[in-house]
Amino acid sequence: MKKGIVKVHMTNGFGNNIFQYVYGRLFAKKVGLKLSYKKSIPVGIKKNRMLFTKNLKIKRIENTNCSQIGWWRRYLDADKKQSKKKNYHLIGYFEDYVLYKPYLNKIRSWFNPVEKTNFKDLVVHIRLGDRLLCKRSHKDFVSVDNYKRAIEKFDFDRLYIVTDSKKWTKYTKKDIKKLHSSTHRKSMKREKSKIVSTDYSLEYVNSLIEGLSCYDPMLQNSDLASDFNFIRSFDNILIHNSTFAWWAAVLSEAASVGVYGPWKTGKKKRNKNLGQTDYPGWFQWE
Repeated sequence: MKKGIVKVHMTNGFGNNIFQYVYGRLFAKKVGLKLSYKKSIPVGIKKNRMLFTKNLKIKRIENTNCSQIGWWRRYLDADKKQSKKKNYHLIGYFEDYVLYKPYLNKIRSWFNPVEKTNFKDLVVHIRLGDRLLCKRSHKDFVSVDNYKRAIEKFDFDRLYIVTDSKKWTKYTKKDIKKLHSSTHRKSMKREKSKIVSTDYSLEYVNSLIEGLSCYDPMLQNSDLASDFNFIRSFDNILIHNSTFAWWAAVLSEAASVGVYGPWKTGKKKRNKNLGQTDYPGWFQWE
Protein backbone atom coordinates (compact mmCIF):
# COMPACT_ATOMS: atom_id res chain seq x y z
CA MET A 1 0.00 0.00 0.00
CA LYS A 2 1.28 3.43 -0.93
CA LYS A 3 1.72 5.74 2.03
CA GLY A 4 1.50 9.50 1.96
CA ILE A 5 4.03 12.08 3.11
CA VAL A 6 3.66 14.85 5.67
CA LYS A 7 5.35 17.94 4.25
CA VAL A 8 5.72 21.02 6.43
CA HIS A 9 6.21 24.40 4.76
CA MET A 10 9.25 26.15 6.22
CA THR A 11 9.16 29.96 6.22
CA ASN A 12 11.82 32.46 7.26
CA GLY A 13 12.86 32.67 10.89
CA PHE A 14 14.79 30.43 13.27
CA GLY A 15 12.03 30.23 15.88
CA ASN A 16 9.32 29.90 13.24
CA ASN A 17 11.12 26.93 11.72
CA ILE A 18 11.34 25.16 15.08
CA PHE A 19 7.58 25.53 15.55
CA GLN A 20 6.98 24.16 12.06
CA TYR A 21 9.38 21.26 12.49
CA VAL A 22 8.09 20.25 15.94
CA TYR A 23 4.41 20.44 14.91
CA GLY A 24 5.17 18.51 11.73
CA ARG A 25 7.09 15.79 13.54
CA LEU A 26 4.38 15.29 16.16
CA PHE A 27 1.73 15.21 13.45
CA ALA A 28 3.66 12.77 11.27
CA LYS A 29 4.18 10.46 14.24
CA LYS A 30 0.47 10.55 15.01
CA VAL A 31 -0.55 9.48 11.49
CA GLY A 32 2.37 7.09 11.05
CA LEU A 33 3.94 8.83 8.04
CA LYS A 34 7.36 10.23 7.17
CA LEU A 35 8.03 13.96 7.55
CA SER A 36 9.48 16.12 4.78
CA TYR A 37 10.96 19.60 5.32
CA LYS A 38 13.28 21.60 3.11
CA LYS A 39 15.45 23.48 5.62
CA SER A 40 18.00 22.55 8.23
CA ILE A 41 17.90 24.12 11.69
CA PRO A 42 21.42 24.55 13.08
CA VAL A 43 20.70 22.88 16.40
CA GLY A 44 20.87 19.29 15.21
CA ILE A 45 18.02 19.21 12.68
CA LYS A 46 19.08 18.33 9.12
CA LYS A 47 16.77 18.93 6.16
CA ASN A 48 14.82 15.96 4.89
CA ARG A 49 13.19 16.70 1.54
CA MET A 50 10.83 14.19 -0.04
CA LEU A 51 8.27 14.42 -2.82
CA PHE A 52 4.60 13.85 -2.22
CA THR A 53 3.56 10.30 -3.01
CA LYS A 54 2.11 10.22 -6.53
CA ASN A 55 -1.58 9.62 -7.13
CA LEU A 56 -2.53 10.31 -3.50
CA LYS A 57 -4.74 13.19 -2.43
CA ILE A 58 -2.99 16.17 -0.81
CA LYS A 59 -4.73 17.53 2.27
CA ARG A 60 -3.73 21.07 3.26
CA ILE A 61 -3.68 22.00 6.94
CA GLU A 62 -3.27 25.73 7.45
CA ASN A 63 -2.29 27.43 10.69
CA THR A 64 -3.52 26.26 14.08
CA ASN A 65 -4.59 27.69 17.39
CA CYS A 66 -6.83 24.67 17.60
CA SER A 67 -5.81 23.38 21.01
CA GLN A 68 -9.17 24.16 22.57
CA ILE A 69 -11.04 21.80 20.25
CA GLY A 70 -8.40 19.07 20.08
CA TRP A 71 -5.69 19.57 17.48
CA TRP A 72 -5.39 15.87 16.67
CA ARG A 73 -9.11 15.18 16.25
CA ARG A 74 -9.61 18.22 14.06
CA TYR A 75 -7.46 16.87 11.24
CA LEU A 76 -7.11 13.12 11.57
CA ASP A 77 -9.44 10.54 10.11
CA ALA A 78 -11.14 8.12 12.45
CA ASP A 79 -9.61 5.29 10.43
CA LYS A 80 -5.82 5.53 10.71
CA LYS A 81 -5.39 3.37 7.59
CA GLN A 82 -7.25 5.98 5.59
CA SER A 83 -5.00 8.71 7.02
CA LYS A 84 -2.00 6.96 5.52
CA LYS A 85 -3.57 7.13 2.07
CA LYS A 86 -3.17 10.91 1.94
CA ASN A 87 -0.34 13.39 1.65
CA TYR A 88 -0.49 16.22 4.18
CA HIS A 89 0.79 19.74 3.54
CA LEU A 90 1.18 21.72 6.77
CA ILE A 91 1.24 25.47 6.23
CA GLY A 92 1.42 27.82 9.19
CA TYR A 93 3.34 28.86 12.27
CA PHE A 94 1.66 26.56 14.83
CA GLU A 95 2.40 28.93 17.74
CA ASP A 96 0.24 27.55 20.53
CA TYR A 97 2.04 26.57 23.73
CA VAL A 98 -0.82 24.27 24.79
CA LEU A 99 -0.15 21.94 21.85
CA TYR A 100 3.34 21.08 23.04
CA LYS A 101 2.81 20.89 26.78
CA PRO A 102 2.26 17.09 26.91
CA TYR A 103 5.34 16.40 24.76
CA LEU A 104 8.06 18.63 26.24
CA ASN A 105 10.49 15.85 27.18
CA LYS A 106 10.06 14.15 23.82
CA ILE A 107 10.59 17.44 21.95
CA ARG A 108 13.74 18.29 23.94
CA SER A 109 15.24 14.93 22.99
CA TRP A 110 15.13 15.85 19.29
CA PHE A 111 17.67 18.67 19.57
CA ASN A 112 21.39 18.73 20.29
CA PRO A 113 21.84 18.81 24.08
CA VAL A 114 23.37 21.87 25.74
CA GLU A 115 24.86 21.60 29.19
CA LYS A 116 23.41 24.01 31.72
CA THR A 117 26.46 25.80 33.11
CA ASN A 118 25.12 29.06 34.52
CA PHE A 119 22.91 28.82 37.60
CA LYS A 120 23.69 32.12 39.33
CA ASP A 121 23.32 34.70 36.54
CA LEU A 122 20.43 35.97 34.41
CA VAL A 123 20.25 36.12 30.63
CA VAL A 124 17.88 38.53 28.90
CA HIS A 125 17.06 38.30 25.21
CA ILE A 126 16.32 41.64 23.53
CA ARG A 127 15.70 41.62 19.82
CA LEU A 128 16.47 44.96 18.17
CA GLY A 129 18.02 44.95 14.68
CA ASP A 130 15.45 45.74 12.01
CA ARG A 131 12.73 45.99 14.65
CA LEU A 132 14.20 49.36 15.58
CA LEU A 133 13.04 50.62 12.20
CA CYS A 134 9.55 49.15 11.97
CA LYS A 135 6.56 51.00 13.39
CA ARG A 136 4.66 47.75 13.88
CA SER A 137 7.42 46.42 16.15
CA HIS A 138 7.60 49.65 18.15
CA LYS A 139 3.99 49.09 19.24
CA ASP A 140 5.20 46.05 21.17
CA PHE A 141 8.40 47.51 22.59
CA VAL A 142 8.79 47.53 26.35
CA SER A 143 10.15 50.47 28.30
CA VAL A 144 13.41 50.14 30.18
CA ASP A 145 11.51 50.55 33.46
CA ASN A 146 9.38 47.51 32.60
CA TYR A 147 12.51 45.52 31.82
CA LYS A 148 14.05 46.55 35.12
CA ARG A 149 10.96 45.52 37.08
CA ALA A 150 11.06 42.12 35.38
CA ILE A 151 14.80 41.75 35.98
CA GLU A 152 14.33 42.46 39.68
CA LYS A 153 12.04 39.42 39.96
CA PHE A 154 15.16 37.24 39.68
CA ASP A 155 17.86 36.56 42.25
CA PHE A 156 21.08 36.72 40.23
CA ASP A 157 24.72 37.80 40.29
CA ARG A 158 25.46 39.01 36.74
CA LEU A 159 23.25 40.15 33.88
CA TYR A 160 23.89 38.93 30.33
CA ILE A 161 22.13 40.39 27.31
CA VAL A 162 21.70 38.39 24.11
CA THR A 163 20.76 40.67 21.23
CA ASP A 164 21.06 41.02 17.48
CA SER A 165 22.31 44.56 18.02
CA LYS A 166 25.93 44.87 16.90
CA LYS A 167 26.79 47.15 19.80
CA TRP A 168 25.67 47.98 23.33
CA THR A 169 26.97 51.53 23.56
CA LYS A 170 25.17 54.73 22.71
CA TYR A 171 23.72 54.77 19.19
CA THR A 172 24.09 57.70 16.80
CA LYS A 173 22.13 58.67 13.70
CA LYS A 174 24.94 57.14 11.68
CA ASP A 175 24.31 53.78 13.36
CA ILE A 176 20.63 53.90 12.45
CA LYS A 177 21.48 54.77 8.84
CA LYS A 178 23.80 51.76 8.72
CA LEU A 179 20.96 49.63 9.98
CA HIS A 180 18.73 50.93 7.20
CA SER A 181 21.33 50.14 4.56
CA SER A 182 22.06 46.66 5.93
CA THR A 183 18.40 45.60 6.01
CA HIS A 184 17.25 43.58 3.03
CA ARG A 185 15.97 45.89 0.28
CA LYS A 186 12.78 43.92 -0.37
CA SER A 187 11.96 43.96 3.32
CA MET A 188 12.57 47.69 3.49
CA LYS A 189 10.38 48.28 0.44
CA ARG A 190 7.56 46.25 1.97
CA GLU A 191 7.75 48.17 5.25
CA LYS A 192 8.53 51.58 3.76
CA SER A 193 5.27 53.21 4.82
CA LYS A 194 5.72 51.87 8.35
CA ILE A 195 9.26 52.96 9.13
CA VAL A 196 9.65 55.10 12.26
CA SER A 197 11.82 58.19 12.37
CA THR A 198 15.51 57.94 13.11
CA ASP A 199 15.05 60.06 16.23
CA TYR A 200 12.39 57.69 17.54
CA SER A 201 14.62 54.66 17.00
CA LEU A 202 17.51 56.44 18.68
CA GLU A 203 15.45 57.45 21.70
CA TYR A 204 14.29 53.90 22.34
CA VAL A 205 17.54 52.00 21.88
CA ASN A 206 19.55 54.52 23.89
CA SER A 207 17.00 54.43 26.71
CA LEU A 208 17.62 50.67 26.99
CA ILE A 209 21.39 50.96 26.86
CA GLU A 210 21.51 53.77 29.41
CA GLY A 211 18.80 52.36 31.68
CA LEU A 212 20.28 48.87 31.93
CA SER A 213 23.83 50.15 32.40
CA CYS A 214 23.29 50.00 36.18
CA TYR A 215 23.63 46.20 35.91
CA ASP A 216 26.92 46.44 34.02
CA PRO A 217 25.64 43.78 31.58
CA MET A 218 27.76 41.43 29.50
CA LEU A 219 26.84 41.34 25.79
CA GLN A 220 26.43 38.16 23.76
CA ASN A 221 26.14 38.63 20.01
CA SER A 222 27.21 35.84 17.70
CA ASP A 223 25.59 33.62 15.08
CA LEU A 224 22.02 32.45 15.71
CA ALA A 225 22.91 28.91 16.78
CA SER A 226 25.56 30.12 19.25
CA ASP A 227 23.23 32.72 20.77
CA PHE A 228 20.43 30.16 20.96
CA ASN A 229 22.59 27.64 22.79
CA PHE A 230 24.04 30.35 25.02
CA ILE A 231 20.53 31.13 26.31
CA ARG A 232 19.91 27.41 26.83
CA SER A 233 22.91 27.19 29.18
CA PHE A 234 21.22 29.44 31.79
CA ASP A 235 18.91 28.50 34.62
CA ASN A 236 17.35 32.02 34.73
CA ILE A 237 15.97 33.45 31.49
CA LEU A 238 13.97 36.58 30.64
CA ILE A 239 12.39 36.90 27.18
CA HIS A 240 10.21 39.39 25.35
CA ASN A 241 8.15 38.33 22.29
CA SER A 242 10.66 36.37 20.22
CA THR A 243 9.91 32.80 19.09
CA PHE A 244 13.70 32.33 18.88
CA ALA A 245 14.06 33.10 22.60
CA TRP A 246 10.86 31.23 23.47
CA TRP A 247 12.23 27.99 22.06
CA ALA A 248 15.65 28.54 23.65
CA ALA A 249 13.89 28.85 27.01
CA VAL A 250 11.71 25.78 26.37
CA LEU A 251 14.68 23.62 25.39
CA SER A 252 16.77 24.92 28.30
CA GLU A 253 14.42 23.49 30.92
CA ALA A 254 15.45 26.48 33.05
CA ALA A 255 14.23 26.69 36.63
CA SER A 256 12.91 30.24 36.14
CA VAL A 257 11.68 31.80 32.87
CA GLY A 258 9.99 35.20 32.61
CA VAL A 259 7.93 35.58 29.43
CA TYR A 260 6.33 38.84 28.28
CA GLY A 261 2.63 38.30 28.96
CA PRO A 262 1.00 40.53 26.30
CA TRP A 263 3.34 39.04 23.65
CA LYS A 264 2.43 41.15 20.57
CA THR A 265 -0.39 43.50 21.43
CA GLY A 266 -0.23 45.16 18.00
CA LYS A 267 -1.67 42.01 16.41
CA LYS A 268 -4.82 42.20 18.58
CA LYS A 269 -7.06 39.23 17.68
CA ARG A 270 -4.22 37.57 15.76
CA ASN A 271 -1.98 37.62 18.80
CA LYS A 272 -0.59 34.26 19.89
CA ASN A 273 -0.88 32.79 23.38
CA LEU A 274 2.87 32.30 23.89
CA GLY A 275 2.97 35.04 26.50
CA GLN A 276 0.68 32.93 28.68
CA THR A 277 2.98 29.90 28.65
CA ASP A 278 2.66 28.14 32.00
CA TYR A 279 5.32 25.45 31.71
CA PRO A 280 7.08 24.54 35.00
CA GLY A 281 9.06 27.52 36.30
CA TRP A 282 7.53 30.05 33.85
CA PHE A 283 5.87 33.31 34.88
CA GLN A 284 4.47 36.33 33.04
CA TRP A 285 5.76 39.89 33.19
CA GLU A 286 4.79 43.13 31.44
